[in-house]
Amino acid sequence: MPNPNNLRAGVQSQQPETPAYALVKFFSYPAEFDAIVFGTAGLLVNVAINSQADFLIQQLTLTVIDTVTFASIAVPASVLQLSDTSSSAAFMSGPTHPSNLFGTAAQPFILPRPYLIAGGGVLQVSLADKRGAGNPLTWYFNFIGKNYFKTT
Repeated sequence: MPNPNNLRAGVQSQQPETPAYALVKFFSYPAEFDAIVFGTAGLLVNVAINSQADFLIQQLTLTVIDTVTFASIAVPASVLQLSDTSSSAAFMSGPTHPSNLFGTAAQPFILPRPYLIAGGGVLQVSLADKRGAGNPLTWYFNFIGKNYFKTT
């Protein structure tokens, strides 16, 4: 099991630290953009992390639903940015297409190295829909991993 203390801010410690966690549980944090019309930019969703547990992100998934037909569709022309506002860390150097970073429920994107967000932190998702036309879409982003509950 990775020691989350060694994963903060992407820095690997030379010496292992003693875990300060009482309990580890599977968890998923969702971020939803509901009924987004084509051409909408600058949308933000803040995902608040439980203050009693650090969250280790291991997998990313995305489902896009056409709100008229209720069908799951391929990820359309769009860009997103992710950031950990508690540490001011960006996940990428600039906007990128969601398919470059998110998988599907059947085939999630597995991070090459899990990312730890401190308890009480905020994961910010920024989305811009670049389609020229089309039905409104609902975007379901999921951040899958483990909650590491702190000892008291």
